[in-house]
Amino acid sequence: MAAFSMSLASATATGTFVQDYHFGTNALHEINIATDGDMLPHDGFVAAVDALDLTHLRYPGGHAENTIDITRLDNGQLRAEVRAFMDWVVANSSPGHMIQVTFVLPTKVDIPAAQIEAFVYLLLEEYGDHVSGLEIGNEYSIGKRVDGFDRSTHPEDNPDSDFVSSMNETEYGIAANRVINAAQDAIDRLQRDHPELGHDPAILIQLGDISGAGSAYKGNGNWDEANEAILSWLDQRALDAIDGAVAHYYYNIQHDDSVVFEDSNQTGRSIDLRIDNFNMHLGREVPVYITEWNVLNSNANQQGMAAASTLVEMFEFIVQTETADAFIWPLQHRTSNTIAGNRSADDMDLSAGGGAFRMMADSLRPETSAETGHVERFESIETDWNGSSGEVEINYYASPYHDVIYVSLRDLDPGTVTLDLAPFLDEATAVTVTRLTMDPASSDGLSDLADEDGLNRIGRRYIDADELAILSQLAFFDETNKNHVQDLGGGQYRTYLPTATGIVALVANPQDISDYYFATEVDVAPMLVQVTGDHLNSGSVGLSMLPYDVVQIVIEKKWVQEGSAADDRLTGGLGQDVVLGREGNDTIATGEGDDTVKGGFGDDHLDAGSGADYIVAGSGNDTVLGGAGDDLIVAGTGTKIIQGGAGNDTVRLDGASGSYSASFSNGVLRLVGADADVRLQGVEVLDFDNRTVSVTDYLNEIGGAPTGLYGTANDDQLTGTSDSEIISGGDGSDILLGQGGQDTLIGGAGDDLLIAEGRGLYGTEMSEQVYRIYNAVFGREPDVHGHQYWVTQLASSAMSHAEVSGHFMSSPEFQRTYGTTTDAEFVTLLYQNVLSRAPDAAGMAAWLDYLDGGMSRQMVVRHFAESPENRAGTQDAQAAFDGRWDASNWSDDLFRLYQAMLGTDPDAATFQDWMQALTGGATMQDAVAGLMALPAYQSGLGALGDAQFVTQLYRNLLDRSPNGAELASWTAALEGGLARSAVILDLVDSPAAITANDAAVHAYMLSLGPDDVLEAGTGDNILSGGLYSDTFVFDRGDDGTHLVTDLEPWDRVDLSDFGYADADAALARMSQQGDDVIFQDQGVTVVFNDQQLGQITSDMILYA
Repeated sequence: MAAFSMSLASATATGTFVQDYHFGTNALHEINIATDGDMLPHDGFVAAVDALDLTHLRYPGGHAENTIDITRLDNGQLRAEVRAFMDWVVANSSPGHMIQVTFVLPTKVDIPAAQIEAFVYLLLEEYGDHVSGLEIGNEYSIGKRVDGFDRSTHPEDNPDSDFVSSMNETEYGIAANRVINAAQDAIDRLQRDHPELGHDPAILIQLGDISGAGSAYKGNGNWDEANEAILSWLDQRALDAIDGAVAHYYYNIQHDDSVVFEDSNQTGRSIDLRIDNFNMHLGREVPVYITEWNVLNSNANQQGMAAASTLVEMFEFIVQTETADAFIWPLQHRTSNTIAGNRSADDMDLSAGGGAFRMMADSLRPETSAETGHVERFESIETDWNGSSGEVEINYYASPYHDVIYVSLRDLDPGTVTLDLAPFLDEATAVTVTRLTMDPASSDGLSDLADEDGLNRIGRRYIDADELAILSQLAFFDETNKNHVQDLGGGQYRTYLPTATGIVALVANPQDISDYYFATEVDVAPMLVQVTGDHLNSGSVGLSMLPYDVVQIVIEKKWVQEGSAADDRLTGGLGQDVVLGREGNDTIATGEGDDTVKGGFGDDHLDAGSGADYIVAGSGNDTVLGGAGDDLIVAGTGTKIIQGGAGNDTVRLDGASGSYSASFSNGVLRLVGADADVRLQGVEVLDFDNRTVSVTDYLNEIGGAPTGLYGTANDDQLTGTSDSEIISGGDGSDILLGQGGQDTLIGGAGDDLLIAEGRGLYGTEMSEQVYRIYNAVFGREPDVHGHQYWVTQLASSAMSHAEVSGHFMSSPEFQRTYGTTTDAEFVTLLYQNVLSRAPDAAGMAAWLDYLDGGMSRQMVVRHFAESPENRAGTQDAQAAFDGRWDASNWSDDLFRLYQAMLGTDPDAATFQDWMQALTGGATMQDAVAGLMALPAYQSGLGALGDAQFVTQLYRNLLDRSPNGAELASWTAALEGGLARSAVILDLVDSPAAITANDAAVHAYMLSLGPDDVLEAGTGDNILSGGLYSDTFVFDRGDDGTHLVTDLEPWDRVDLSDFGYADADAALARMSQQGDDVIFQDQGVTVVFNDQQLGQITSDMILYA
């Protein structure tokens, strides 16, 4: 048994990083996706995609060339197979987890450019959010070549054969020019028709490939001429449209003589040199896209356990070549190199190579901090090691928080490896060692991929007499067993045994099959074994390894960052941060993990995020956000604003408790000492020099304990009462509902929904979507409470649009209308209830085809609900619905009503009573009737004759008398039977009255005093203030995009943490974008929904 003692000789950063899109896969027509019935991906494929978290798919793989013409349209619509697959993509996507698809467009058949253009246009129009790339053809030169092959008909239409001839470079270049221009025509037309969509997928052309029978340059080793030949057939528009070049990367080195990795160009199939050559001919740099990669299926000597280390080595090349996208092939298939099982598998069934792929996907995939937005990326580090001649292969990746080291034994004998970890242990906190090896229970010595019933086997591999002679010497070999040998005659044989060089004797004198290790048996299962030991303190790891085992070593470490004398912005992320601000006015955000944050000198903003953090504010005027977790905060000297967040937080203060004067107001405890002015929220314990006391007990001592609701690190829904409360979500994606009172809503970390009043979110896209779902499913408007519930579910991402519609369709109301209908009746009712018309013949035929092809009724309803026709048809009614129930619309109307009928401002209590009544469903007509019943109206305006009544209304509302024509018109109407209430409402809603009373309304609403405070926190948040004068608070550390749904002229936007000199400096960071105003600064984006820039005035900005 060989022994290797490995120590690091050198390490060089490559500047290349693992990307999420390096973990993609092929979704193969027929193989992974049903061709009839529901036409959806098979259960096993879905299970593997979910388990491996694969969000980049290539569809339909090479099948676009010979088994399915995806560009063919049915009745002018995308064919059922494409639609079913993309509907599955949409249904399984969510914000932050969007599945992206690269489509392969056929080139080996002369499909008309108009057909391709129509297909790409419809695809992007309907599913453009999920289409990231258009790959021009598949393996143009690979496969049998037939000169003069008829390319006029797609093989899908040939019932006898799916054969299509390969192409030479001239043929491919001509076809690529046609397809690229057609695709670009579609992209350009869509941009003209729907500029708001902005869909522009990457157009990808193949690198010259001289390995295939079709290449005109096969055998001469010159890809330079192949690249030049292809590009020479492209016009300038097509050349300009190219965004990347495609290569397939199959490891074909058999390692018959030596199993170590040697020639890097041969290992990488010279892809790095080929893309450089391609870019030279193109005249600019584009990245390479590796749309298929794996060990070559026929490379039997690198299958099984050998594939694990081979894939690790290949992946390093993919990263270092700065590959844009990489798609493993195949995920599930009846092939030797399958990653996750046979095509017939009902679940994920990882191969040994699949085990290595999953290990890398789980450990190396970039991960984004939900709190700071920092992305932990792993850089590939090129290393040299002392201790072996290649038998021990080491691949190393580093991020700020982790070192990940892969150790592979590329030797046909078991061995021991001792690895010196000392160079990696600075700031290390933990070491985890996992060995990927063969599950011995899965090995039977046969490479057949058989299922548990012995079915669905791959074909035997061909061997010659020399290999048979070696195999026949094995102790268990049985020449009568056709699994061991099948004689074809002529010196040719077939076998299910693995390669002879991959069958390793474990003992000196093997007696039976149990004495062998089958290193290249294709269908063995991987097994993960934890390697125990005190690796952190010993500084090394000792490994006992079988041939081709792969060991993953993960070293967790602290990320230490240190500021300067300048104003630094230091951002941490998911791991354990140590950040020292030093001098200057620093902004520090550390996110998840148990962090140490020291502000030092200057006026600092310290956001430690979740975790049990240690925060030293230092001297200066600092803001400290503890986040979730049990934090210890040392206040220091100067003015401090400290928000502890969720968890049991302690603030340490210099001096005895008696040296501080204390006060409590609006949820803030203020402690003023000789050198410190400390303002606290969300803190549980005070640690003075002379005692430690809970904040609750301390507040009871000074007589000011508040009420409040505090969330956890999970996704919480906190609902307040009519009292004034603090409602703090903490970590997680929370829903905070204020109900009534003057509340303070604090979002904290995560994507939160803050609604200060009982209802909100009117005038938003979510409100419109729910209205349309109600209309589509039930054929009616929503009830107000149901509407609010479902809007809240959508806005908080608690449910997707698909899930909401699914709940609707499972309701008894839907079932009574649609449940027992035929497909034709179902579609007809949808046309009648949703679009208010009978179906046209083409539309009816198309929807019936989709249903017959497997599209669900739920998906059909969603398409109807969100169709351009329904959106246009319901726009006015939906806007009226929102206007009717949005209480923030009524405050100015009610104020003018008081002015008109009583000639005075409303008293605060009565105004609030009426606003509450309107929120509960009362109408403005009810308000008019209520005011008419008052003695002040009956003795005043109500006691006047018609002419005097109209005149006094004008004076009350417009501060003038009506002219002759106005007076005559209104008095005639009254004499004709028009009710006085109608005259009042008409005048109250008139543009003249609105303009005349605008300043008075504004002053009155401010006179009612401040109402709710909504603090966004980090993440992508939605804030709805509702009635009265609310304050929306945004800090420099609130990274993310925040939507304010209902900013009113009497609301305030608190940007004081940004350090602006005046309101104009803040307004300068705002711009008009469509119907919204966007504020952007220091990583914070705020969208003010349905606002005009001129409506946001300097008096609405709090800047200091």
